[in-house]
Order: sequence, then C-alpha cells, then structure tokens
Amino acid sequence: MTAGAQDFVELKNEPCPVCGHRHRCKKSTDRGLDLVCCFRPDAANGDYRAVKKNGTCAVFARVGSPADPQNFAASNQRAPVRPKLPQPQPRYHDDMADRFSRQITERQTAELADDLGVTAEALRAIGLGHTGQHPCFPERDASGRVVALNQRRGPDAEPRYMVRRGDRRGLIIPDRLAELPDPVLIVEGPSDVAAALTMRLAAVGRPNDRGGTPHLAALLTGRDVLVVGERDEKPDGSWPGRAGAEHVARELGKAWEQPVRWALPPEGAKDTRDYLLQNEGIDPVELGRELLAHFEAAEQTVEPATATHAASCPVCGARGAGCYQRGREFYCVGAMAMRAGAFDRVRETLAGMCVYTRRPAAPDADANQSGLTGDSLPSTGPEVVQRPRAVTIALDAVKASEVEWLWDGRIAKRTLTVVFGTPGVGKSFLMHDLAGRVSAGRAWPVGTTGRTEAAGVVLVTAEDDPAMVLRPRFERANANLSRVTLLEHVTNERGEPGFFSLREHLNLLEEVIRDRADVALLVVDPLAAFLGHGTNADKHSEVYMVLVPLAAIAEQYDLAVVLVHHLNKGRADSALGRTMGSAAFTAIPRNTLFVTKDVQDSRRRLLLHGKASLGPETDGLAFTIEAPGYVAWEPTVIQQTADEHFREDAADRSEQSSLAIAEDFVRRALADGPVLSKDLNGQAAAEGVATSTLHRAKQRLGVRSIQLREDGRVKGWQAVLPADATSGSGSSV
Repeated sequence: MTAGAQDFVELKNEPCPVCGHRHRCKKSTDRGLDLVCCFRPDAANGDYRAVKKNGTCAVFARVGSPADPQNFAASNQRAPVRPKLPQPQPRYHDDMADRFSRQITERQTAELADDLGVTAEALRAIGLGHTGQHPCFPERDASGRVVALNQRRGPDAEPRYMVRRGDRRGLIIPDRLAELPDPVLIVEGPSDVAAALTMRLAAVGRPNDRGGTPHLAALLTGRDVLVVGERDEKPDGSWPGRAGAEHVARELGKAWEQPVRWALPPEGAKDTRDYLLQNEGIDPVELGRELLAHFEAAEQTVEPATATHAASCPVCGARGAGCYQRGREFYCVGAMAMRAGAFDRVRETLAGMCVYTRRPAAPDADANQSGLTGDSLPSTGPEVVQRPRAVTIALDAVKASEVEWLWDGRIAKRTLTVVFGTPGVGKSFLMHDLAGRVSAGRAWPVGTTGRTEAAGVVLVTAEDDPAMVLRPRFERANANLSRVTLLEHVTNERGEPGFFSLREHLNLLEEVIRDRADVALLVVDPLAAFLGHGTNADKHSEVYMVLVPLAAIAEQYDLAVVLVHHLNKGRADSALGRTMGSAAFTAIPRNTLFVTKDVQDSRRRLLLHGKASLGPETDGLAFTIEAPGYVAWEPTVIQQTADEHFREDAADRSEQSSLAIAEDFVRRALADGPVLSKDLNGQAAAEGVATSTLHRAKQRLGVRSIQLREDGRVKGWQAVLPADATSGSGSSV
C-alpha cells in the first residue's frame, strides 16, 4: 500500500515524534509504514525524513521504511489544516473594571481623595476601583472600552502609576464628558483629571507626557481643547512635560488640520493637582476660573503648517489672529474682510475655521494685492511645495511703540475694552455719555486730565430705539450728532434686511469704519447680541473667532473698541467670578471696566477698573443717572478696585437674608409708583431675586395687583404698594 492511500488518525496524548506537539499531528494507520503528518514541513529529525510537502503539512517516514509519497495529495485532504489560534482576551477589560469599581468602599474612596486633595465625586467620575491591594483607574480608548487598568501603588512606589505588562495604554475619561463645558484640558494622569473635575473644569488624562494622541484625536474631534504640560524641568536642561505638551498639540493639529493650544501651569505648580494643593482652602470653583484664565493668557499655539506671519492674513487681513497657510489653502478664523472674488471657500474645519483657495489672478493683476509679501504666498501657477520653517524675528528689530489712550488709563486705542455690568445698572447710559464726549471733543469726567479730540463714533446696539432713546440721550450729552453713526441692520444679496453679526458681517462693519475716516470709537452694546447665530459664548475657540478679528480692525484703523457685556447673577467675591461666558471675554481684551451699584447706596453707580494690561489700574469713579436720563459724575475719585467691591458686596449679601433683599428690592422698585407686574418680575430676575422669594416679599409688604383695563378688557396687571392702591378691582398678591 502506498503512503498516499493511508488513513491518518490523531496522536491523541502522544507527542508528535517530529515536532513534539500533542493533538495536532496525525499518524498513519499502517503501523508498518509508520508515516506521520506534521505542521513542521522543514523539521529535521534523525529518525524521520520528509518525503512529501504540501503547504503547511508534510509526510514524514521512518528512516529505512519503503514509503511511497506519490499519492500524498489524496491523503493530505484528510490531514488537518492548521487552525487559527484564539486571540487571548485582555486580562483587564470592562467587566473587571466594573467589578473593581463595585468593590471599593466609601472609606477607601475618602482616604484616597484626602491623600490626593480632590473630591470623592471627582474620583468616582473617572471610575475609581480597587483590585483588593491597590486603587486603580480604568484607561479607555476613544469608544469608551477599557483597554488597561492604571494602578496607584502609593506615593513612594516606582512607578507611582503602573499598567500591567501586555496591556495597551488608554485615556482617563470622566463620566458625561460630552456635557462638560469647553475647553477640555488634556492633562497627564488620573490625579490631574480628578483635580480639574474638583475645580469644575473638563479634562481628559493622557497616559504619559506624549501618549494617547490617536485616542485623543478620535475622542475630542470638534471640541475646544488645551494641552496642559508639567513643570518638571530636569537638571540637565531637558523638560519632558513641556516637550510632551508641544508634541501632543502638534499631533492633534495634524489630525484635525487646525492649530491646537498648549500651556503650562502657573509658576511654582508642577501640574494641575499641585496647583489645587497649593491653594487649599480657596473655593475650588474660583480656583478653576483663575487657572483657566492663566492658561488662556499664557497659551501657545502649535500650527500644523507654515503660518502667514510675514504680514496680515490674505483672506481677512488680521495679524496674529491664528490664520495660517497650508500649501495653496488658507485657514482663516473668520472672513473679516475677504477680498471680493479673490478667494473661493472650500470647506469648514471641525473647529469652525474656514478654508479658502485663491482664484487664478488676471495676467495684469497686482501680485502683492493680497497684503502678504515675499515668499509667504504661493504663486498663481503650479503649486509650490515649501519646506516647513520657523519664522522668527530679533527683538531688537521690533520698533517699540507707546500705548495710545482714548481715555487715559481706561480706554486704549488699537485694542478691545470690555465694560461689564448687570442689566439695568446703567451701562448704556455710561457709553452714550462717553460717546457724546468723543463726538464733541469734550473733556473726560473727573480724575482725567485733558480732553479728547472731536472724532467719529460708530454705535452697534440692539436694545435702544434710535428716535425715542438714542437721539434724546445724545442730545442731553451735548454730542455732535453728525459724528455719531448707528449701524441699524444689514441686507443680503436680494436686498432683504437682516440682523448684524460680528462673526458673519465684520467686513461690512469695516466698510462703515473705512467710509468714516475720522472714527475713533466703536461701541458694541450688548456684545452677546452680536456674536452670531450658533456661537457658543461659553466656548473659548468660538469667542476667539469673533474677538480676535475685531481686535485686528481696532489695530488697523487706530480706534478704540468698547464692548458692553453682562455679569452673571452669582455672588462671587471677585470680578472674574462675576463675568459671564468664556474666559476669553476677559483674556483677549487688554482692559476691563465694571459698572455696578454702590453697596451702601443703590442709586449710586461705580465705574471700577478690573483688568489693566497696558498700565496701572486707575481710580474708581462714581455717577448717578438723573432724570430724564443725564449722567452726573461725582467730583472725587474712589480708591477701590472691582475685586474689592465684589468682595464687599458678597460679604454684605451674606449678612442679609434672601427675603430681606427681596423686600428692599420691592420697596425700591415701587417707590416711584405702580410698575407692570411682568416688568417687576424681570427686574427681580436681573437682581438675582427668585420668583418664590419675590412673591413672599410682596405678601409681607401688602403689595396689591391692580387690573389695567381698556374697552372693558383686561390689558395687564400693575403692582402697587398699599399707599398707592386706588379704588377699583384689585387683589392682594
């Protein structure tokens, strides 16, 4: 019988005489021939020789046996094909992470929270568990699957956090990350994530200084991020934390095709948790705001391609606005002054940057009309591929310039100034008074020497009627009305009127300024009304895209831009804690002013300095609003800053009950006579008085509601104090 006609059976528990494996090889049923089929066709053995090979199988015959391999193909059909070995399951997966998170006790969580200086809630949010020996944190990929467990083996263990051999590294991702406000801080390790969550900041932890970028790129697409490095400079001059932050920002920039920001913690703090520990005893939420403000003030941007630093952006004309060029494409933060017909919009990036390409120029077109010079722009012919390079400038080549003030120490030219205040405090009255002084060349209020030269004013407002409010106020302010220009609305291609937006119509605003060559002051009141449809005022990147091009206009046309913005309804004891929206509203402008009521006299208004980046803080001023709408300035200055005022206000509010505050509000609101109930409710909300508290205060004061009738029909209700109640239908409130 030939070898090819033999049947083969498994060796069962016998080891293969050729390869030594069990259960894989087979032997011939003809014991005389003793043929063996093995998975090692090239195996060499002194007792066996390979007589036929076929793929991964071979027939071996005992040396000296008359084996005939001719028909091996037929027998090989019955030989086993090498199976695919099952992939080993990770030792640490979602089920194990869930089990560890369930078996950790409240005491263990509290002890670790106390050790790290964070809250227990923050540790639970990142999935803290316990292996039975050590606390652990799950590391996840972008889909949320647990790919590793990060064990904390104590402060003296090396390494302090260890992932078992064979596991992949992932990210520390807090629960409900999608609901946390931007920016998302990309920190290093679970303790920094817990520290950020304790300060009410969104954060994701990378496994080390350079790791996790593929997961980060997939997880945080479309989010506003800031990579946070560590202050861990070594004696040899190396700085892993700084280099790692730059590396992660650069890799994310390549993946997203947009600049990515990075920053280091404040001086003296190694990382985010160290900053929290050094400021123990301070309100963590306030610490978070201050830390975010530091990051946004100290941030640096890694751009994924050669930036157009040589001059202004060719699309929007802004300098240093974050626009950059990549090949023949121009990435622009906002088409502030797009040259008509010069560029085609290609697409929009996930971060909201618009991508443009240049249209072919006419043969006689001016090659330098774009505003850039030299080799910073590609030619209109075939694409020129340039090697990325760093653009530098020696500091001694920079021409120093003095700060030019519109109002000494308070409002500077060529930059942004923000005036903050609660609704109804008198911000618009103040701006109309100041704008009137600019238009007429009148002297500034007390505390400032000199006067402004008569110049043009452009006013962008949404809350005041031009005929009933604006003109009477400017007349009372002795303004030169011919120098005041009101931007009423914009029109589209079909001539249809529309609402003005700083994000979409900045080029139209620039046309207004350019047509009025004498403009020295631009007022936007209120700023929130003109950010643009869909702009998230809490996202730094979106506010950045509005304010930076606006700052470029201020610089280009040598004018002062004053933005009026609201305060929140909280009771923070600092000016920064009362600002509404993203920290970009205070980080980008060079000066901030605050209009607020005097703690001791609610009729008295204070104008106090907040941020002063271009000079020392100035003294505070006080004014009252006299009927029928005239701003009367007091003759003396006030030695108080915005921070000092809000600390005093917070302390004063803490001494009063909410009901007492509501009663005081009702007395003041109704002191001059009846007020529409809906208006009273709106004023109460602006003052931070809850609806239920307002109702109780009205009951205690005996406030009555009187119907307003017209033609026998009820038109509304008025709230009146008992002394003002008149006969007629009415009811106690």
